[in-house]
Amino acid sequence: MEAVRKYLDEGRQFEKLNGADLRSEWISAFKKLAASPTNPESLKLVDDLQAEMEIRKIEPPSDEVKAEAEAFFAYVHRGSRGTDPARRAEINEELEAAIDAVKAKRDRSAKN
Repeated sequence: MEAVRKYLDEGRQFEKLNGADLRSEWISAFKKLAASPTNPESLKLVDDLQAEMEIRKIEPPSDEVKAEAEAFFAYVHRGSRGTDPARRAEINEELEAAIDAVKAKRDRSAKN
């Protein structure tokens, strides 16, 4: 919710995009983030697009970026190894929550 609040405070840059364009922009942004996971601009762009999706109750099209998501989460996991145990546990919880959300979406799609 913090990302949504920040996005709202900054003026909803993607408010005028239709749903299809919003999904397309998110896919493109996520692929750029996966290719350069340390780029703060890429992370912010994904966060902002995802915030707009949350506001509209649109699921991110994570099934379109499966390979990129695996690579990104593997990078984050590798990077968390050098952090203190408490922070590493926090990062792992966040990753598990993100993975669970992707799996839940996949399961919902399979039922339909």
